Amino acid sequence: GKLSADDAQAMWEIHVAAATRIANILVPSMKAVRAGSVVLVGNGASAMQVAPAIVDEVASLTKIGEHTSE
Repeated sequence: GKLSADDAQAMWEIHVAAATRIANILVPSMKAVRAGSVVLVGNGASAMQVAPAIVDEVASLTKIGEHTSE
C-alpha cells in the first residue's frame, strides 16, 4: 500500500492515543464531581481503545457507531 509505517503511527497517535490520553485526564475529574460525559467521534478504533479503559470509572458508557457498506 501507499501508507507508510510513519504515517500509520501518526494516524494512531492522532486518533487513538490522543483520545486515550484525554480520557485518562478527564475521567478522574468527572468521577470526582459525579458528572460529565465522554463522546468519541471517529471510526471506532478510539472507542475500542478508550471504552474498556474507562468503563469501570464511569456511571454509564454509550458507544455510538455507524457502519456502512457499499
